[in-house]
Amino acid sequence: MPLRFVIATGIDSDDCFEVLYHYAYDETGCMITVKASIRDREKPAIESIAPFLPGAEWIEREIHDILGIDFRNHPDMRRLILSDDWPEGVYPLRKDAKKPVSRPDGEPSSRPTVQSQSPARRTVQLSKPVVVVGPFHPLQEEMEFFQLSVDGEIVTDIDMRISYNHRGIEKISESLQFDQVPFLVSRICGICSASHPLAYVQAVEELAGIKPPERALYVRTIITELERIHSHILWAGLAGHFIGYDTVFMWAWKYREPVLDLLEEITGNRNNYGN
Repeated sequence: MPLRFVIATGIDSDDCFEVLYHYAYDETGCMITVKASIRDREKPAIESIAPFLPGAEWIEREIHDILGIDFRNHPDMRRLILSDDWPEGVYPLRKDAKKPVSRPDGEPSSRPTVQSQSPARRTVQLSKPVVVVGPFHPLQEEMEFFQLSVDGEIVTDIDMRISYNHRGIEKISESLQFDQVPFLVSRICGICSASHPLAYVQAVEELAGIKPPERALYVRTIITELERIHSHILWAGLAGHFIGYDTVFMWAWKYREPVLDLLEEITGNRNNYGN
């Protein structure tokens, strides 16, 4: 059965850790989840699937960063989400994670740093020459760090560092009531305020056994489809902008405007229309 790996999820379930691997069976449209429970809370570990499924490499690194689950035989366990000076052994999405103590000036009172010999800070060996891009660059929408190994004008290898803007929305959500979370997740993306809260609301409805009325389903479909259209137009324009073809950028903005006008007509807002 041809399954397609979609994503993995790490969960702290108090008495154990869980890693859920989600696969899609595209021929039928169904999702299949494989769950692994880890009872050892002191040194949680599980075999990595990244050696034979490269698409799982980054998500396993993320789960390791935020929950401290070790993925044995993973090809590259460097940090991905957390900064290099984040304290060792502090995993922010664990239920028992403590909030860092701050001084009156807002700075952390203590911040032990990762030692340079730590595997979390080891660097990959790229062939020379290497072109460094970021973490701040005029063409980047957010902070990202790239090391490009080049042979003339051909990029032969790349090493990336992302998540400089990770805001810990999962952790913040744990302190909110279930009906407060949609207002938070609607701000995950600056231009897409409907798709993220819709995903959350659908999950809550499924857990609670709530069947939304038909009118709500139509409204959701209209808003999210308009959002999908204007988001795709935006990125098509930016693709032209990135290669110096700003005519594409201007035309994309022209055709995106009527879609935003429709959203404003329906909801009263051009941006946070999902609320």
